[in-house]
Amino acid sequence: MDEKDFCKVLEKTKQILESTEHNECLCVYKNCPIHSKCFECVKVHRVKRHHVPECFQDIFTPHVEALAKLIERRIEDNRPKIKGIVYEKIKKGEIESFYKGG
Repeated sequence: MDEKDFCKVLEKTKQILESTEHNECLCVYKNCPIHSKCFECVKVHRVKRHHVPECFQDIFTPHVEALAKLIERRIEDNRPKIKGIVYEKIKKGEIESFYKGG
C-alpha cells in the first residue's frame, strides 16, 4: 500500500466515524451493564481474553466455519445462555454487582 492508498483508507475511516449508520450495539445481551459502551466492552474482552465481544461474532464466525470445513471439523454455538439471565437479575437488583447501570 502506498501513501495515496493509505490516505484513501483514512478518508473512508473518517466517513465511517462521521456517519450515524451502524451506531447500534449488536450485542444480544441488552441488560448487560456495559451494553452500548463499546470502549468498555472491548477493554474487558481484551483483558479477559476468553472470547470476543458479541458484536465481533459475525465477523469471525464465517472465517472460523470456513477453516473448520478445511480441516473436516464442525463448530457449534456453545455460548452460555446464563449471561442474559444474570444480567436481568443484576438490573432488577436481585444480584449484587460492581456494575452500576444497564
